[in-house]
Amino acid sequence: MNNAMEKTVSSSRSSQRGVSMVELMISATLGLIVMAGVTQIYINSKQSQRSNNAVFRLQENGRTAISIMTNTAQMTGYIADPNASPGSVFLAAGAFTAGAAITATNNDSDTSNDIKDNTDWFVVRYQGNSDDSLVLDCIGNALPSADPAFPNDVFPMVFGISDDNQLFCEPGALGAGSRITIADGVENLQLLYGVDSDADQAANFYVDADSVTDFSTVVNLRITFLVRSRDRVTTGPMAYTYNGVTTTNPGDRRMRFVFNTTITLKNISNG
Repeated sequence: MNNAMEKTVSSSRSSQRGVSMVELMISATLGLIVMAGVTQIYINSKQSQRSNNAVFRLQENGRTAISIMTNTAQMTGYIADPNASPGSVFLAAGAFTAGAAITATNNDSDTSNDIKDNTDWFVVRYQGNSDDSLVLDCIGNALPSADPAFPNDVFPMVFGISDDNQLFCEPGALGAGSRITIADGVENLQLLYGVDSDADQAANFYVDADSVTDFSTVVNLRITFLVRSRDRVTTGPMAYTYNGVTTTNPGDRRMRFVFNTTITLKNISNG
């Protein structure tokens, strides 16, 4: 009887044996591995979300800029009276020659105009009236009061990049205080101008602004611009190619996209 009880107690004690130190260490290690995996998945998910958000914002910036520049540029050379000649409406003013509805600067080098050096900027002009709801400024507002420097209700519209990488339009060429930001994070803007050399309303070749001898013959704009993300979302410097030049290390972890568009200046008649 006593032997049977001793065997039962011994068996019970054996079945209740505690966890050894080795087993605790193995369990803790496995737990840490699982936690590290879960943490890494969470980090990767957040990184992916940030990258996706950056891509969305970059695409939105680019599409907005293209839409605004296209809508305004297509009004270049618009004349309210179709019987009037460009020379009688678009008088020589500022950098504009008589009859020309567009002018431009290639790789700006003026340090006093708050336009980013080594980027292009251009000015288009068209005829309108502040009471005419059909002719609007670059973001769809009624045209500002006529600029005395541009008679005949002709309105110039500037597009360029400021020193702080803001792509802007400037209604009425009234100065930097009237600028409207249409996209941020734009690092560069370059243009080529389609010249109609045989008066058939089609561009025969594309050149930069320095090579245009007569802006009244420009019938197309070919625009390319570089946009960067607001936040540093990549794991390391991301190489990019813009305007034929590859930058392997931009010195930050921002994402960059290049946007291109070609705009036909429908109201230009080089005949």
